[in-house]
Amino acid sequence: MPADPAQLYPRYPDRISGSEAYIIRHFARENGITPAQVHQLLRKCGSDRARLTAAAKALRGHARM
Repeated sequence: MPADPAQLYPRYPDRISGSEAYIIRHFARENGITPAQVHQLLRKCGSDRARLTAAAKALRGHARM
């Protein structure tokens, strides 16, 4: 019996994967920052989507000043 992929690879919608380029590009586009900035925020804040979104808004607001 084959293994159930949903159990082997659970998805966490409240997390951002730094290893998937398309996820990084999508998050960067929806938050108005560059993919390089997303990588920096991942190292600084971790992979929690809410923390990353708040940090991206702060970064975007800081760049406009």
